[in-house]
Amino acid sequence: MTRTCQTCIHYHEEEFNAFCKRNPPVDDYRWPKVLKGHSCSEYKQSQKAARAAKVNVPTTEISKRIADLFGRKHSTAWSDAEIKSYKAAGRIQIADLELIERYYAAERAKGEKGIHRRDLGTFLNNFAGELDRARAKAPKATSAKQGDPEGWRDWMASKGYEYAEFSKARGYMKEEFSREKRK
Repeated sequence: MTRTCQTCIHYHEEEFNAFCKRNPPVDDYRWPKVLKGHSCSEYKQSQKAARAAKVNVPTTEISKRIADLFGRKHSTAWSDAEIKSYKAAGRIQIADLELIERYYAAERAKGEKGIHRRDLGTFLNNFAGELDRARAKAPKATSAKQGDPEGWRDWMASKGYEYAEFSKARGYMKEEFSREKRK
């Protein structure tokens, strides 16, 4: 048997075990019944709250930084596909993300010719490739500059050659220097 009040939706009495607090029955004790401890409007709102609780907004620092990378507000929900791709990317390290942020800043400065993803979902699907590209474009850490070997400057002066760094000197010069040094 289905009954309704003026402000509530229809309820099947068999599914509920308490009276509506908002509209208590006046003379009909069977009308309307809702979930125990709820009013008719509370029942409707709890369904909305359950759907709203599934909002996929970024919560971690890394996910928020990725949202910032694409100009999204932290309150903007990610799609289920984006969440799935984010989880599939694995544990993203902050150092890797900083590298990608620097790479994207440089590429976006080029305008339309810049090589970078423009969509969050595509970026997350291709995260490993984007990280590889950022690593390839990152400036290489220069190793400690090898100085000239001992005696190089004096040898160059004695031979009458114009001074050149050992690393940039011609091959025949390096060979001649090493032969004389071995003697």
